[in-house]
Amino acid sequence: AFMLMALNGGRDNAWYPDSDATHHVTHSDDSMEDKVDYQGGECVLVGNGTKAPISNIGNIFLNSISRSFRLKNARHVPTISQNLISISHFTKGNNCSVEFDANVFVVRDLQTGAALHKEKTKDGLYVWADEDNKESKRTLIVQH
Repeated sequence: AFMLMALNGGRDNAWYPDSDATHHVTHSDDSMEDKVDYQGGECVLVGNGTKAPISNIGNIFLNSISRSFRLKNARHVPTISQNLISISHFTKGNNCSVEFDANVFVVRDLQTGAALHKEKTKDGLYVWADEDNKESKRTLIVQH
């Protein structure tokens, strides 16, 4: 089994594309728009098997040089350490595709194929760096 762990306090403000994530998930609601308290009974199942409660749902915008991308109905889960982008919801909600290779991931416009956003991997992980926190904390993958 693998564990994702961030150094220096365990949290960072970067976003991690995740093809297994069923929803966008964030540990902070600071940048949420149209935020509402979560009234449902669902929880987020995290990697270690525990269930984390959802506090709020709202929209978050990730900025790029070319445009902003909306993370619609993101779940605010204060107890998680990393922010996750649901690739399925991201591509549907932003009319784009995401391509991954060994060193980068690229977001492309579905109609034109134009590259809209590009990020290099960091320490072997695909990371959408938070523009307000360019010096995002290093991450490690520890094998158990």
